[in-house]
Amino acid sequence: MVTLLAGRRIAVLTGAGVSTDSGIPDYRGPDSRPATP
Repeated sequence: MVTLLAGRRIAVLTGAGVSTDSGIPDYRGPDSRPATP
């Protein structure tokens, strides 16, 4: 893996949907508890 990535730039753009699909609760969803970000 290190040899594969050596000398290359990688950018990963994600949004809130990635974490909620992984099971991490959001603070804006209909079933979420009230919280201040």
